[in-house]
Amino acid sequence: STEIRLPRYPLQSITTMTVGGTAITVGDTFVIDTSQFPGRLVLKYGASLPTYTEVANAIVIEYVAGFGDEDGDVPDVLRMAVLQMAASLYTHRGDECTMQSAFINSGADTLTHSYRAGRL
Repeated sequence: STEIRLPRYPLQSITTMTVGGTAITVGDTFVIDTSQFPGRLVLKYGASLPTYTEVANAIVIEYVAGFGDEDGDVPDVLRMAVLQMAASLYTHRGDECTMQSAFINSGADTLTHSYRAGRL
């Protein structure tokens, strides 16, 4: 494969990457795509990863993901979804309310729809 998808969104930056215990310079080997969901590393044309013999857990990537360090960096619609879920869970405490039902019944499901990854 020529790309590595990173599951946490949004991708901000790559901190370190090792392949088979060897540190690599990410910018020399990959194009870092922070605008796609999920973020990804795309192997540059003509570049290759160092060879390694270990199969399991051979590639270790440390990266920064999230909307930012300040409260205001989180989109208002996502903050509203969290507040609506918390209110629903509080209102229905003791009613065996689950996180899933609070997510749907509070309207948070609808608010967060545009932040979900689509499937083709």
